[in-house]
Amino acid sequence: MLGPIPFEVPAKFAGELASGSIVRVGALLKDTGSGQIIAHLQETGLAQNLLNSAVSSPFSPLQVLNTPSSLLANVQLAQLKSMVEGLQMLQFANLGATVAGIGVSAIGFALMNKKLNGLQSQMTTFESRVEERFMQLHERELRSHYSRIHGFFNQADQAHSLTNSTAEWLRLSSELSEESVYFRGEVAHLLKSEIFDNDLFEALTRSYALCNSGRIECLVLARELPAAQKVSEDVAGDYNRLFDPLIPIQLAHKSANLIENTDDDLLKQELLGMQNLVGNLRDVQDASSSKPYLMETLIEREIDGYEYMQAITNEKEQAFLLIETGEDYK
Repeated sequence: MLGPIPFEVPAKFAGELASGSIVRVGALLKDTGSGQIIAHLQETGLAQNLLNSAVSSPFSPLQVLNTPSSLLANVQLAQLKSMVEGLQMLQFANLGATVAGIGVSAIGFALMNKKLNGLQSQMTTFESRVEERFMQLHERELRSHYSRIHGFFNQADQAHSLTNSTAEWLRLSSELSEESVYFRGEVAHLLKSEIFDNDLFEALTRSYALCNSGRIECLVLARELPAAQKVSEDVAGDYNRLFDPLIPIQLAHKSANLIENTDDDLLKQELLGMQNLVGNLRDVQDASSSKPYLMETLIEREIDGYEYMQAITNEKEQAFLLIETGEDYK
């Protein structure tokens, strides 16, 4: 279903990726020798739907190949196989794809709300285990923020039918920016505390990332690509400032403090989990850092933002697409 936008499929570069002459860095394909950007990787609505069906947690390695068949009853196996092959070829096995998104988020506002529902439910399970810190999150205030974001995502979907949808998407991008600031503050607070709860961190970080994805998607839909590029740069910078200082052994000690009678075996187990977490976050950072370059390419190639979003959202055959930069792009 490839439309008029000059998309390619990742298989075009399968040989170069296998030989190492082209490498993936975040959502970029780069020439190994020159470092020149060759193409931008872009997920589609199909990829997000399949990931949502097959992956239990966006911070865990993709479980697609080992997913029980009962979980796959409602997806097309041929499409799933295509997605898995694409992930393997592009070495995205550990990317929290639904956190950072690959390219511009193709998750859609309805699915964002579905994920918010899951996050809210997850938050309610923390109270018995981390009651004191849960109360410090001001539970009522947290519910209020989730309600606001639900409303914003609903309004973003409804904006398609408005006479002046552009103004609405611009307003919603601004509103989601404020919600992003709130969740960023909660993530930063947790990272500074003397104890570390991985589940709470994941929930807060996913909430923060969903707000950022919504902000950028609204700007692209509004055809404000320079603004989307600037927001993408700011978001990538925020992720780097938050996550660059994270050291697995320090997080393991903080995490172990939650559990009584900590011993060396438990600390080793916690360390393995924190190493996996930090590794996934590095991939998330790389994917976020590549988004501004995608926006630049869309601007240079005069690709309409709204049409771009429609094309990737409605794609039914390919889980991942590529936008090549052109020979003169550095």
